[in-house]
Amino acid sequence: MALTPLPSGDFLLETPGIAAVPTLEPARWAGGDVAVALPRGAAAAPLRRFLSEVEMWLHAQELNDTRRRRGDPPVTTLWPWGATGEPEPPERRATHGTPLAFGSEAYLRGLWQLLGSECRGLPGRFEDVASAAGAAGAVLIVDVGAELERDAECMLADAMSRLDARFVSPSLEALRRGEVDGVTLIANDTLVRLRRHSHLRVWRRARAAGLAGFA
Repeated sequence: MALTPLPSGDFLLETPGIAAVPTLEPARWAGGDVAVALPRGAAAAPLRRFLSEVEMWLHAQELNDTRRRRGDPPVTTLWPWGATGEPEPPERRATHGTPLAFGSEAYLRGLWQLLGSECRGLPGRFEDVASAAGAAGAVLIVDVGAELERDAECMLADAMSRLDARFVSPSLEALRRGEVDGVTLIANDTLVRLRRHSHLRVWRRARAAGLAGFA
């Protein structure tokens, strides 16, 4: 087995000899019971045993001694997740007019590398994205987990509210002013696409500002 750190802060775990089993992306389980979301069934037994070994390995790491001295909670396990089945060799494609990509998510970085481009770091506010993107548009992936790490006292709702204030609400305001052609919001399996004249569709209920309008 091999555990390789990625620039995004994630790790790539290679588990030859362990069958691929369905796993859940951690962002989909934010605020939920971790035990319920772990892989289950006979096929998941080897992976569960491996995770038990990871817990013992992390317990002895100097990293956790340092975190305890700082008053931070220890890192007790790793969360494995990813695609099941046989991987397919990626195909590199050169495209014109590719939107700019912002964020540190490993999958996004890989996609843009295959497109012959690169993924930029997430700026502090939407206005910086809009000025850099221009007509090509932009794709942003905001990480709630990273927001939680910045402030130990921050709760999930607080992190969502901060990201809303920095990116979602300003993008919707830019749409209302006609500064952008459209805004697409994706949260797990929910997709909302808004265009400049979406507010003229009178058969739709009025929405509150920001993320609250999509609750």
